[in-house]
Amino acid sequence: MALDILIGVALVLGIIILVHEWGHFIVARLCGVRVDVFSIGFGPRLFGWKRGATDWRVSALPLGGYVRMAGQDLSDVDSNDVAPTGASDELMSKPRWQRALIAFGGPAVNFIFPLILLGVFYAAVGLPHSASLRQPLQVSYFSTAPAPSSPLHVGDRIVQLNDLKNPTWESALEYLDKQGPDTPITLIIADRDGERTIRTSLKDGNSFNKLFGFAPFPPIIDEVAAGTPAKRAGLKSGDRVVEVNGMPVSYWGQFVDAVRQSKGQPVALKIARKGQILSLSVTPQQGLSDSTENTWQIGVVNQDDIIYQRADGGRSRQTFERTRERQATAKRCWHRAGIRRSSSPRPVASHPADGFYQREPRHPQPFADSDS
Repeated sequence: MALDILIGVALVLGIIILVHEWGHFIVARLCGVRVDVFSIGFGPRLFGWKRGATDWRVSALPLGGYVRMAGQDLSDVDSNDVAPTGASDELMSKPRWQRALIAFGGPAVNFIFPLILLGVFYAAVGLPHSASLRQPLQVSYFSTAPAPSSPLHVGDRIVQLNDLKNPTWESALEYLDKQGPDTPITLIIADRDGERTIRTSLKDGNSFNKLFGFAPFPPIIDEVAAGTPAKRAGLKSGDRVVEVNGMPVSYWGQFVDAVRQSKGQPVALKIARKGQILSLSVTPQQGLSDSTENTWQIGVVNQDDIIYQRADGGRSRQTFERTRERQATAKRCWHRAGIRRSSSPRPVASHPADGFYQREPRHPQPFADSDS
């Protein structure tokens, strides 16, 4: 394990150094400076080839690389170094502004290179989206305390939100995030009896959660924080909550609700883990997060599947703006739904079952969290 980490660190640092040196090389050539050596690695030369004035080589220690430009004074580190002659293609023969550009070339390419990689990745794979938030906007679960005040009912599917047709949870959150709290909202609802129209708004504390309920996240635990009730109870990453206090659980919001309403009493859980059903008991406590809400919490974060969708070709600027918009909207809507991104290196959209990790929304009045 330690060896794998060392190899990984060496590989990443090696790539960063190589890219850095490539930046120096490119700018030096553009400024007419002769580059004598471009080496992958350090130490004795193993093999390579000569192209133009440059010796392209692979050296014995694969820990990055270096470039040697004509006219550099390296006599203090290399006894075989040739002293500058004043030739026009030597580094020190160039004006100061060109030497400054050459020095800046390495850091500049280090900055640009990740952006290029991200662009290639998004073009080839697509932008990440929460699979749950990409589902149609259909009411799945309301908090039971206090009693739901929404004109909607569990099972209602919103087929139109103002001029937004067939909204998903994601598109509805993005749309409403751009509106003011007094903006009238007209919903066309599909249910068993056909369609009906509802007119409402997000003012007077009627937050997104109170209107539409919890987003349909699966009740799967992704993170268990150390030193919390969940850790002491034996909950683990990957556990699926199937029952809370004898009631079946289909959505993460039901788990959130039961924990918040426990008032510190033990909560009986049934957990699916590796094909087995386990019975556990966890006792929520207050004060686990820095949230101003003094809610009952256990210290877990849930998991959501990520899907990738490619953007349309030829719209890089629009895609960039759309990406920033989605990231900002997701950050706010994840807070409103009790959600946060996992700090895991893998792309996981997560939210606290119990208000464990919360952040301040950008628009606290129209989009304040519900009491759940």
